[in-house]
Amino acid sequence: MEEYCIEACGIGKTYSLPGKWGRGERFRALEDLSFRVRRGEWIGVIGLNGSGKSTLLKILAGVTAPDRGSVTLRGQRAAILELGAGFHPDYTGRENIRLQLLLQGISGKEARDRTEAIAAFAELGDFLDRKVRFYSTGMFMRLAFACMICREPDVLLVDEALSVGDIFFQQKCYERLRDLSARAAIVLVTHDLQAAVRFCTRILVLDRGRLVWDGDPAGGVTAYLRIRQGHPQEEAPAPEQEAGRLTAKALAGASVSRIPHLPKVSDLSGRMDYVIEAFGWETDGLPDGTLCREGSRVRVWMDIRLKREGKGLIIGYQILDRLGMEVFGETSLHALSGEKDRVLLAGPGRWQVSFSFTWPQIRDGDYFMTLGLGEGREVLRQTEQCWVNRAVHFQFDPRGEAIHGIFNKPVEDLQIRAEGGEHVDLL
Repeated sequence: MEEYCIEACGIGKTYSLPGKWGRGERFRALEDLSFRVRRGEWIGVIGLNGSGKSTLLKILAGVTAPDRGSVTLRGQRAAILELGAGFHPDYTGRENIRLQLLLQGISGKEARDRTEAIAAFAELGDFLDRKVRFYSTGMFMRLAFACMICREPDVLLVDEALSVGDIFFQQKCYERLRDLSARAAIVLVTHDLQAAVRFCTRILVLDRGRLVWDGDPAGGVTAYLRIRQGHPQEEAPAPEQEAGRLTAKALAGASVSRIPHLPKVSDLSGRMDYVIEAFGWETDGLPDGTLCREGSRVRVWMDIRLKREGKGLIIGYQILDRLGMEVFGETSLHALSGEKDRVLLAGPGRWQVSFSFTWPQIRDGDYFMTLGLGEGREVLRQTEQCWVNRAVHFQFDPRGEAIHGIFNKPVEDLQIRAEGGEHVDLL
């Protein structure tokens, strides 16, 4: 039997809170949680604020005790629950490192060796010999993380600490966690869904103190997004299998879940003879879903109003990166290029438009979708009628694939030719 580093059985925690007129109220932070974590597993814990994530981590760390149930941890544990906790503000960074090692029972030559290793990992430079009270939040995180992982724990508990600091140090921390995960159990509480999917082998989703998902990361994120959107916990519908591009069939009005969003006035641009009055979307069957992967299918609908006859209706979308650079998109002119009549002619009135597209394999990060209506018969010579700029914020996760640039393009016809002229075909 594989060794379980963590075993939680029916744990619950209730707090007494002051209420109106001095009467105490009871808040149930956790209720009947049971799970086990093997050595080598990296568990992500996600949920809305107030769902019980931090309470669970404090119980696992031994900071607080459950009211009901039991928790068993095997081996040495380390926890990063609050940045700067356990550090003396009037000690320097180096002195605090020695204090932490002393509390762990480490002294002498081993303490000196570990102090240098911790200092090298934290990369604080001259600040290592300055008082901790003058540290920024990012410096606290560097020092706290370096101290906690220096002792090769069997169980490592981390509460959102890795969201602080510059991106390069975050990557360094995740690489260290990846190395530790081969021989330790890691529990990471996070709001970073991309990190949860990319690094964790399993996801726990908490909702109002209850465990509502314990399984694969992708399914866990879907469960979390359903909770965030107010939907009941149920199996997500499978994404459609047909090609994901804006097509004439899609323009005819395929059924799309309707959670209406009204465009903000500050996001609108154009002449406004054609108007987008409302819009909505779903990702892989999840209304308002914002986490995408390669092959994720996004379906969009728009309620539009045409104030007059036009020379041709153009419907389109663009996906832009966080810097505003266009990454990909399409218009109805391109989608209908194989049709007999490639111009959409719609008279005055209200219409509903829907279309779909599939995400390519691109660099991970934040992306924004702009929706647009134009008038004309050529994209480059159209009249911009109504654009909803940056209408939807998406996050893309490549699931561990290395992206060399904006997107990957395979190497083709690779050859090695010897000086004498002979060559070997490799691809």
